Amino acid sequence: MRPAQVVVIGAGWAGIAAAIHLARAGRAVRLLDAAPQAGGRARRVTLQWIHPRHGKQPVELDNGQHLLLGAYTEVLELLRLTGGSDAARMERYPMRLAGSGGLLLERPAFERGGTAGTLLAPLSSLFGLLRARGLSAGSRWAMMRALLGLRMAGWRVPEGVLTVDDWFGQARQPAELVERVWRPLVIAALNTPTDRACAATFLRVVRDSLGAGHAASDFILARRNLGDLFVDPGIAWLREHGAEVTLRCDVRRIVRGGSHRYRVLGGTRAAVAPLEIECDEIVIATPPYASARLLDGLADPSLVATLGRFDYLPITTAYLGWPEDPVARDAGDPRQRHSPLPGMLALRDAPAEQRYAQWFFDRGRLGHWHVAALVLSDSRDARELGDSRLADALIRQLLLEVDLPAPTQLSLIHEKRATIACTPERPRLAGDAVGDALPGIALAGDYVYADYPATLEGAVRSGRLAAELLLRD
Repeated sequence: MRPAQVVVIGAGWAGIAAAIHLARAGRAVRLLDAAPQAGGRARRVTLQWIHPRHGKQPVELDNGQHLLLGAYTEVLELLRLTGGSDAARMERYPMRLAGSGGLLLERPAFERGGTAGTLLAPLSSLFGLLRARGLSAGSRWAMMRALLGLRMAGWRVPEGVLTVDDWFGQARQPAELVERVWRPLVIAALNTPTDRACAATFLRVVRDSLGAGHAASDFILARRNLGDLFVDPGIAWLREHGAEVTLRCDVRRIVRGGSHRYRVLGGTRAAVAPLEIECDEIVIATPPYASARLLDGLADPSLVATLGRFDYLPITTAYLGWPEDPVARDAGDPRQRHSPLPGMLALRDAPAEQRYAQWFFDRGRLGHWHVAALVLSDSRDARELGDSRLADALIRQLLLEVDLPAPTQLSLIHEKRATIACTPERPRLAGDAVGDALPGIALAGDYVYADYPATLEGAVRSGRLAAELLLRD
């Protein structure tokens, strides 16, 4: 039996963030995860692709394509702390929303710093609307009117508005604008259909990106996988600062008693004897369904029931590989000087026409491959086709909307519970939801940070808040 001051259960982004903040405060931390690798729902995968000239050429990518925003301040701060934010790993550029039908909405990059830049930056999205291509004058004016109205109302949701579709109607947003701009942004931010997506949460995201300074709306694309970007540097940082990290460790129970407040019981594949750790504080940084299992019989039954009421949505990512750089039409992306592909392109998803992807991302050259990704949020309907028919449909959509040759490799990655449905009725929990009955236990995870949808930023913020909760005791 080995004592520890704090045990963090779950080595996803929330758990790693909590462990880092606790270690910085001088706590003796033990980080545990049942998986063979850290990272949680944002982890590394290896695709075994066969190159026509070089033979077997594995490619390391993420289990899903992620886009970071400049508004993700706490993610970016941890990247700086752990050393994952160097230019070779990330590419940052001003917001530019390009669509396959000729849409181009970009935010002018006013001079950073200085009085003029500070005053004009929050209005730069409005200036961008005036210059937008592919939208009618009526749509541009409707979006400008909506943003100005939200700013004047303090970004509060109008009375009676629950879903994003409700807000579209209340704000009189034309169908062209909804389909070409708003809907792709909702899918990118909330991964939830607009008829179910929470309007209040979406408008908070708009406030912190389009409604903030120009840097907040910057797009940040990882040039390498997120394991290289944050997970591996984060785990290395923890070990360098005295934390103990154990993977393949399945925590099965938390019980009271012993010489400390709690005992964490579980096992590892390598251990002959069961794992038992005594500790005074615990951060439970696992998905809600796993947290419910750990707290069953320990916490208030109503909390366990609430943890079981979250609704999950699947996301499918299709990774595409070409042995040579494919040639695409110019989509107006500033990175065209580096790559022949548009860095990021909003697609027109229409399931009735078997168009299922909402976004295209260029990942650039990775070894001998040029790699791109298609993202299918809420992919329940698409998965019903089966992998073979879905791959064929995606290639047809790629040829039609991005004007690219068919890739020589296509790999589908399905995450069944990739994200929590960001609906108005989703449960709301805070890190201290366990209450006074379980002192020294805090919850962490993107579901705990209810101000944001289930994002990496929400996960990291929840980890910091869980650490602060324990440090106050």
